[in-house]
Amino acid sequence: TVHHAPHWLACGLTASHVPGLIALADLVTMLGSGMTVKFFPLWFGDDLGITPIGVNGIYIAAALGISLFTILSQKVAVRLGRVPTILLCKFTGVSLLAL
Repeated sequence: TVHHAPHWLACGLTASHVPGLIALADLVTMLGSGMTVKFFPLWFGDDLGITPIGVNGIYIAAALGISLFTILSQKVAVRLGRVPTILLCKFTGVSLLAL
């Protein structure tokens, strides 16, 4: 059998650590968003003057967008691979925060 040396990344981590690190980052993101998302309707109403119907429209649009991009991500993953697709989605999400 051929023994392959691990591909080392920064800080003594190997490529096998990547899925766990991504899961940990997602967990931290979910915990953080769980504490803030519940206050979005108050912010939309108080600061932006959006009506409750408008806030519900935003939530519907967000759910539809997530559904659409989930299907799109599956198709992209077939062409690029799962890890590059995850990284592409993460970088796109972070970049859109700057808007």
